[in-house]
Amino acid sequence: MREFFHSKILLTTSHRPSRNARRLVKVLAKLIPGCTKINRGKLTFKLLALQALDLNCDKLIVVRNRKGNPGYLDLYAVKPFGELIKECTVKLCGYSVSANYNKIATSIQRVLLNLMPALISNTVDIDTEFKIRTLECIIKIFNATVVSKNMNIERNENDVCMHITIPKIGKKSCTKERNLIEITFTRCSNGEKLLSLNICYNSYG
Repeated sequence: MREFFHSKILLTTSHRPSRNARRLVKVLAKLIPGCTKINRGKLTFKLLALQALDLNCDKLIVVRNRKGNPGYLDLYAVKPFGELIKECTVKLCGYSVSANYNKIATSIQRVLLNLMPALISNTVDIDTEFKIRTLECIIKIFNATVVSKNMNIERNENDVCMHITIPKIGKKSCTKERNLIEITFTRCSNGEKLLSLNICYNSYG
C-alpha cells in the first residue's frame, strides 16, 4: 500500500473558547490525521509554538470564536526557534456534528479527498483563483490525501472520506452568509456521516 506524508499538527482554541468551539475541536482532533489537541489556557502564541516544537509538530491550527461559535480555522507553519507564520484562514458559516463521530477510531490515518476538476469550474460567480486558494487551505488544515479514481488506494474501516461541493449559486446559511464550500466527512467503509462544515464566501485570509 502506498504511504502518504502528513504534517504533524497541534490543535487548540483561542483564549476563552465557547462551548461550541471546544466541541468542534474535540471532533477535529479525531478527524485530522497526525493531530494532537491541547487546551489553550493562558498560553501565548510564543508558548504554543514552543509546545508544537516539543511535540515535533510543524503546523498549528487555532479555532477562533465568532459570536459565540467557532468562526475561523487559522493555520500556522511552525518554524525553528518558536516562530509562527500564518499560512491561511477559513471562515466557518456553520457546522453540524453527527452522533456517529463517537465511532471514529482514536487515530485516523487518512482523510481521502477526490478533488475533481468540476469543483473549480462549476461556478461562474466566484473567482477561480479564490476557490483554488481556499481549497488548498482546506487540504492543508485537514491533512487530506488527494486521490483520484485512477489511483489504486485500498480503503480501510478507519479511513475518513472528505466530500467537497461548491454551490452553483452562492447559497446562504442560517447566518445569511454565502457558502463558498460545503464539506462533509464520512466513514469511507459505510458512508456514515460524521461532520459537516460550511465555509463562507469571504473565507480565505
